[in-house]
Amino acid sequence: FLNIPGQKKIQNPHKNNVVIKKRIYSDINVNSFVHCLERSGISDFDPALDVNKNYNNFLSNFIMTLNNIFPHKTFKRTTKTKPVVLNWVTLGIEISSKKKRELHWEAKINRNPEFLNYVKSYKKTFKKVVKAAKIMANSAYIVQSENKSKAAWQIVNTELGHNGIKTKTCIVLNGSRDGEDISSPQ
Repeated sequence: FLNIPGQKKIQNPHKNNVVIKKRIYSDINVNSFVHCLERSGISDFDPALDVNKNYNNFLSNFIMTLNNIFPHKTFKRTTKTKPVVLNWVTLGIEISSKKKRELHWEAKINRNPEFLNYVKSYKKTFKKVVKAAKIMANSAYIVQSENKSKAAWQIVNTELGHNGIKTKTCIVLNGSRDGEDISSPQ
């Protein structure tokens, strides 16, 4: 049984929030990250392997440590367009998500076939629960809306990741931009 909470009340219908994912680099997390890299860096080096395999081992450990210590956090940014407000993430789904993440990390260490089958079945069940929760929330949103066709397309665009905001990214490693030298950014 899934408990889908109602929609959040928005105070100004013309200004809504857009979710942005960022990493938080606090001093404590940076120190923890450096400590984890120091602890695992030398022990993973194997002189018997070629350079590419050692590099791939280091890179996989680096990325795993980075994602573990600096997870993506979600923040809200105000926009003037009305996004689809779907609250399908319940407390049970949040708890199951955390447990699934813990099992995923444990499965990288514990290679017991029974445990791996348990993790696989847990992930499969979690995926089914999330899918059912999304379907229920989407159906409720469409039923409650006045313009059902527009609501359906809002859901489609939200699921596809189209938020209507187009940003221009500019990456310059060395050189100048707007007359300023940016070869050594501060």
